[in-house]
Amino acid sequence: MDLIPNHEGGGKQSKLEVKKLTFLEKRWRQDKPFEQRVEFDSFVLCLLVLNPDWTRSQVLVGLNNGCLEEWVLGKDPLKVRSKELHNKGIKCLSSTEDYLFTGSYDGSVRVWDHSTWRAIATLTHHSDAVWDLKTFDRKLVSCGTDGRVCVLNIENESFPIIQMITTEPEIASNLDVSDKFVVTGYDNGNIAVWEAVLNDLRRIHTLEGHTQGVTCVKINQDVLASGSYDCRVRLWNISHGVCLALLQGHKDLVRSLDISHGRVVSGDFSGFLKIWDLTSIIPASTQHIKAIIDDGKPTYEPLVTLGHRSLLTHRGHVTVVKISGESLWSGSREKNVVFQCFMCD
Repeated sequence: MDLIPNHEGGGKQSKLEVKKLTFLEKRWRQDKPFEQRVEFDSFVLCLLVLNPDWTRSQVLVGLNNGCLEEWVLGKDPLKVRSKELHNKGIKCLSSTEDYLFTGSYDGSVRVWDHSTWRAIATLTHHSDAVWDLKTFDRKLVSCGTDGRVCVLNIENESFPIIQMITTEPEIASNLDVSDKFVVTGYDNGNIAVWEAVLNDLRRIHTLEGHTQGVTCVKINQDVLASGSYDCRVRLWNISHGVCLALLQGHKDLVRSLDISHGRVVSGDFSGFLKIWDLTSIIPASTQHIKAIIDDGKPTYEPLVTLGHRSLLTHRGHVTVVKISGESLWSGSREKNVVFQCFMCD
């Protein structure tokens, strides 16, 4: 049973690349990163990293007042532009080469020209607040408090609905996509895994384990990370629908997370960011579950992991977290975005 794929990387690395990775691993584990804090006029609800270059990262920030701001973050922060796009908060962002998509508490998804932010379309396929959206394979998938999961064709300029899945009365609060899967998290603590087949989403798993509402899900290859109001982060094998590990360390509600480059970073309501190293967690959890399967036991408990690094980055509710190999971006209801760079001196 192949539970875990290889993670990013692989292939022969030069001495310079190995030296850089060793340096970065040390910085992520124990050193204080370079930090830059940018203040806003409203709560930060979402963040989209357009360019992760740690010397001058380019980000879009969605605010609770309905405004979108573009910033360049690095040694010298620069505000590029700002525009009011909705009359209520911008809860989620996604983009393609041509389009920028914004989802809002006002119940609409709006489509903008990626370069100019010129309005192209207003989509009203949700009857209540839109909480998350992502683009994949020339499609847009969105979810919201109306319990709907909607798939739209974004190759057609009228953006027709391909599929609408109604899951009410449960709120579909968050989602993520890959080239094979769509994953949706719900207010009842469950997670649905959908296989993307042509123009249809086919439900293949319901992941149960969280005891309160799921607030965030992120896919990395065949591994899913999920966070919840139960103050826990869980790791899952998507193909098999197996919970691999339970990450414990948060003392408050988990609101946001990201998974990339062998790490999970999660943010909670108290302002803490927790950094988890998957290079040790994944092999240990895989061996743990394989041993149980080999023993023929019908049920199992995932590996409980406590080891992590903790950063008190914010003084309030962390609404969004994004990571790259070198950097970390987080936004909060205390009206700021914090950029932390592990390559900067």
